[in-house]
This record gives sequence, structure tokens and C-alpha cells, in this order.
Amino acid sequence: ARRIRPVTLLEALQKAVDTRVNKRWLARMEEDGTMTANQFAWRIGGSPADPSDILAAIIEDARLFNETLAILLEDCSEAFDSMTDEALTIALQVSGTDVKLINWILRARRNQRRVVITQGGVSPLTTAMLVEGGVQGLPRTPTDWTKLLHHILEFAHTQGGEGYELKTEVFGTIYRGVKLSDIAYGDDLTPMDARLENAIRTAQASAILLAANNIRSQGAKSKFLMSEQLYRAK
Repeated sequence: ARRIRPVTLLEALQKAVDTRVNKRWLARMEEDGTMTANQFAWRIGGSPADPSDILAAIIEDARLFNETLAILLEDCSEAFDSMTDEALTIALQVSGTDVKLINWILRARRNQRRVVITQGGVSPLTTAMLVEGGVQGLPRTPTDWTKLLHHILEFAHTQGGEGYELKTEVFGTIYRGVKLSDIAYGDDLTPMDARLENAIRTAQASAILLAANNIRSQGAKSKFLMSEQLYRAK
């Protein structure tokens, strides 16, 4: 059977209001530091090239200085759709979000009309399902995920490995001498470490909280990269 893709219809006024609220919320998160520095998606003035450049620099750094390096490319499966109201509420409360905004966010996640598009066309509105949760297409849904991911990355940072220390410069001197244990772009996580067992520990730490929040990693899209020294030892 061919795969189908759900499409959520959004009211124009709702999307306009949600976009405005989301922009102001993202700006506030940048100001108060509740957006994790190593999460690169949806940042104001950010670019998808940023994490790619950092990852490429780490790999080149390990090759240049003959260092051991292990990297896990980890893909979260249906992260937005799987994020529960309970998990999001806790993440928002811990980060100090105002209770009025929390209630508004939770109400906006309910009673969305969803249709299905197939090769034969789009299903009629009369049969559209009412769905709840992280709706694809709602401007604020990625920001909701960012708030939850903030705590997952913080937990992985404290419970995982020490990371890999860059000896060369990336973006000037910002990352020189910094130990990076995990970087993320949206629902794609990249644990890394100079030791294989530590990289696995970091990945396990994030997987624990992902599973606790009803989100699973997709094994078919997750890959390990190892430096030549680690590959030979393995």
C-alpha cells in the first residue's frame, strides 16, 4: 500500500495569531537562555548550515590531530505528533513559562481538522478527523518541541559523556576549546564523544527522556560514525 500523508487545515486567523505569538516567544527564549545553545533549528538568524559546518569541523579536527571520535546520527520518529500535553506542560512549567501562556498553548493544540492526501486526491472536509497534539503546519509546534528538547539535551549533557574538544576554530573562536557532547537540529540529535562508550552513554541519556515522553528513535535512520582508530579497535 502507498504511504499517505496527513494534512492539517488551519484557520487563517489562528495561523496569523500563532505566528505572531511564536515570533515573540522565540525572541524571549533567546533572551532568557531557555533555548539550548546546541539546538540550532528555528533560531532567529540561524541557518541549517550551522550544525553541518560544526559537524564537518569536528570530523576534520579528529582527522587532522589523529584523535578518536564517535558520532551517532539519531533521528526521532514523529516527534511533533508524539509529544503529549503532559510532557509539554512539565517542560513549560520547569522553564518558568507563564501559566496563561501554557493554558493558551494547550488549548491551541486541540480540535484541529485533519484531512488525508493520497494519489486520488484530498479527503473531504465532512470526513476530516479532529486531532490533538503537535500539529504539523502550526507555526508554534516546532517551538513546543524546542522547549521539551531543551530539557532532554540538558539531561544528556549532565548524564552523558564528556564530549569531543575542538582544537580548531569554527565561526571564529566561538567553539575553539569547547567540548561538544551533543548538537541538534529539530528532531535530529547528534551525540558525540572522543570515546565510543561515552557517545553511547550520551545517546542513552537522551533516549531515556525521549521514551519517557512517548518519543522513540528511528533505528533505520540512525547511524554511527567512527574515526579510523575506533573502527580498527572495534
